Amino acid sequence: MAIVWWDLDGVHALWDDGVDEIAHEIGAVERGFPLKHQRTEFAFYRDASPEVQEVVLEVMNHPDLYRRLKADPKVTAAFKATADAGHTNRFASSPWTGNRTCMQDKEDFIANTFGEDVRKHLILTHDKTVLRGDVLVDDKPELKGLFENDLQFMHVLPTQPYNKHIDTPYRIDDFETDLSTFLTWLELIDDINTTKKSARRINYA
Repeated sequence: MAIVWWDLDGVHALWDDGVDEIAHEIGAVERGFPLKHQRTEFAFYRDASPEVQEVVLEVMNHPDLYRRLKADPKVTAAFKATADAGHTNRFASSPWTGNRTCMQDKEDFIANTFGEDVRKHLILTHDKTVLRGDVLVDDKPELKGLFENDLQFMHVLPTQPYNKHIDTPYRIDDFETDLSTFLTWLELIDDINTTKKSARRINYA
C-alpha cells in the first residue's frame, strides 16, 4: 500500500477555469487580469503592476471562487482507481488566506466530489514538505518549506503551463492516458515498502 497525498487547486479542482470565469464576470479582464493562457508562472501576480495586483486580489478573494470550482473528471477517476488498487488517498491543500470562505469551500469540494465521509481526509497547510507518505501529486513547480531538502515522498507533477520547465521523471501530462504509468509507480513503491517491513521484522526477531 502506498500513501498518496493529492493537492486540490490545479489538480483535482479546475482552478484556472474557475478563476477566469470570475474574472470575466466582474470585469477584471478589461482591467488587466491575465487569463489562463497568459499565466505561465505559478506566482503570476508577483511581478505585476500595483494596479493589476489589486485586480488579482479582487478575483482571488471573491466569495464565489472556491465554492464554484469544478472537479476534473480525469483526476477524480484516477483518485478512485488509486483507492481500488489498495492505496490510501489523502488531500493536502494550501488555502488562500485572503479569501474568507476558502478553507470551508475546500472541505465542501471534497465532500461534494467524493462523499461526506472523505471530508475528514483533508489537511490545510502552507508547508507540504512536512507531510509523511509516499507520493504527493501537486502542480506547484517547487516545494518550499521546513524539509524542502529532505522530502519524504515522490513529487508527481501534473503538467501545467507554469511547471513545464521542471525536469522530472515523475510527470503526468494527462491522468486518463497516463493512469497506468501512475499506478505502476505506486505498485513499485508498495513493493519497496513491503521489502522494508520484512527487513524490519527480521531485525526485530
